[in-house]
Amino acid sequence: MSWPTVPVLEAARLAWFDAPELADQRVIADTIRRTVFEEAPYLPSGQYFSSSDW
Repeated sequence: MSWPTVPVLEAARLAWFDAPELADQRVIADTIRRTVFEEAPYLPSGQYFSSSDW
């Protein structure tokens, strides 16, 4: 298993940082949200409990 590669998501993330206005960031954020729901780059598959002694 490797890190997910979604070129559209990476391009949108970089464009969000370069957006000059808040309105532009909101449009790009909407693109990011839609892409995440369509591509599902991360799916939590359970819960993990770490043993600790402190």
